[in-house]
Amino acid sequence: MSANTASVAFVADSTYLVSVIATNKSSTQSSNVSVWIAPLGDNTESVRGYIAAGLSVTPANALETIRFAILSTDVIYVESSTESTSFSSRD
Repeated sequence: MSANTASVAFVADSTYLVSVIATNKSSTQSSNVSVWIAPLGDNTESVRGYIAAGLSVTPANALETIRFAILSTDVIYVESSTESTSFSSRD
């Protein structure tokens, strides 16, 4: 994943209750992560639903969001300030 670039983590094809896990694989550098929902795929900033915005993940640690509901055609986006962060989503 490129730093400071929004990436699609999940596109809903049904209704789900999900969480997102961000893992900082660096042993020396913290990362700031953001997770948001683009309702119906609309990623316009004014309609985004932020789950996390700029949260710090210290080196060699992870952050899991609370579980949140998404509807069919919603898109989950993730972004990190470093390339050393990986993301996964689970339902």
